[in-house]
Amino acid sequence: MTLRGDFLSKVRTELGDTDATAPVWSADLLAQFLEDGLFQLGIDLPPLKEYSLPAVVGQRDYVLDPAELVVGPGGVLKVEVDGVEVSPGESYSLYPTSLFCYSGLPFDNRWEFFRLGGQPSGQQMLRFRYALSRAGTITVRAYSVYSLPASDGEAFSDLTAADEQLLKWLVCWRAYAWLDEQKGKRSGQSVAGSRGSQGYYQRLYNTALASRQRAEGVKSYKVVLNG
Repeated sequence: MTLRGDFLSKVRTELGDTDATAPVWSADLLAQFLEDGLFQLGIDLPPLKEYSLPAVVGQRDYVLDPAELVVGPGGVLKVEVDGVEVSPGESYSLYPTSLFCYSGLPFDNRWEFFRLGGQPSGQQMLRFRYALSRAGTITVRAYSVYSLPASDGEAFSDLTAADEQLLKWLVCWRAYAWLDEQKGKRSGQSVAGSRGSQGYYQRLYNTALASRQRAEGVKSYKVVLNG
């Protein structure tokens, strides 16, 4: 796995910005572009991650630990209890209690995902329409996000080599877009846009992304977090 510092060094080499005494883009700027790029990659090609937690008899609300699974913009794809898939739907109760069970689940049970407070950083909650009637294992499969290394000495934990290539094009695209914008503000002239270097890296990214999506035939790939 590639360290964050090594990745950013590759980005500087690609940008031709290797003068340590007078860099065009500061370390803080490139770090921000990296964070932006990871977020965008998580939208365009989100990792599909799986998380398991114990089912509790009589409980319908379950908090999804963000240390194990962060649900991204793509949301939750599938929920199973002991291998039995539960359909998504409104979590309000149709009846005071449900006596009809299938494999320990109400036959008309549903699940709903939401964040308390409605904010991206809010507590992640999985709520069933009816409390589960037996102990077991809940398996949540969701479109997640890519982890951002906290320091240059930390490695990317969930990026493949192909992901890193896409991310490099994204960061370079973002860097040149910023530079063109700064030049435009200072000169009062229109920015280069698609005619300049940012357009070049934008095309590289879009072409590589389209190729990945065609080759995989799916929105993303699976990364198992805790079995």
